[in-house]
Amino acid sequence: MSHELRTPLNAIIGYVDLLRLGVPAALPASSVTYVERIGASARHLLQLIEEVLAFTRLQAGGYVPEIEHVDLQELLEEVRAVVEPLAGQKHLEFTVVADNVPVSVETDARKLRQILLNLLGNAVKFTDNGAVRLDITTESDGLSFRVTDTGIGIQAEQLRSVFDPFWQGDQSRTRQWGGTGLGLAISQRLARLIGGDITVESQPGAGSAFTLRLPNPAA
Repeated sequence: MSHELRTPLNAIIGYVDLLRLGVPAALPASSVTYVERIGASARHLLQLIEEVLAFTRLQAGGYVPEIEHVDLQELLEEVRAVVEPLAGQKHLEFTVVADNVPVSVETDARKLRQILLNLLGNAVKFTDNGAVRLDITTESDGLSFRVTDTGIGIQAEQLRSVFDPFWQGDQSRTRQWGGTGLGLAISQRLARLIGGDITVESQPGAGSAFTLRLPNPAA
């Protein structure tokens, strides 16, 4: 099913990219916007499918940790390369601070990268003004990755539900952003799979802070 769902969408995205490059012929100026909207919608649908499939695999025990030596700075640069343009599109300040942290860690690189991208992507999505920040610090029993934003925040009574599958908070406020409501659920399950955990603090109207803690990170 994974293959069957991805294949036609990847074909759509591929043909959109060809059309934007002028293959087989340059697009009329009046068509460019429509083609770009097709591409954006296809990519959004692909992301939703990826989230549903990832959650299904986690529920079925289909993910196994692959612990290895990971270059932390390299991983952070990869994350920055993805998030910076997203923040830039909304004119948000995006900062990564990683002072006095290990050069490498022992963890599952792909799962750590996905968790950070999920948390940062959510922060950008729900922040219209201000900044998104990622702070990495060494603690006595491990390493922490703290994602903070100046977004809409979360009501106190909803904090206990943010990691529930398909949770999207107050629908009247979140409907405009869309999504499956699986990003945080997936992130929490991936975090626990690699021996960590995610906690959240938030104040409505003043932003949120999600902290991923990984134990014994030094490699």
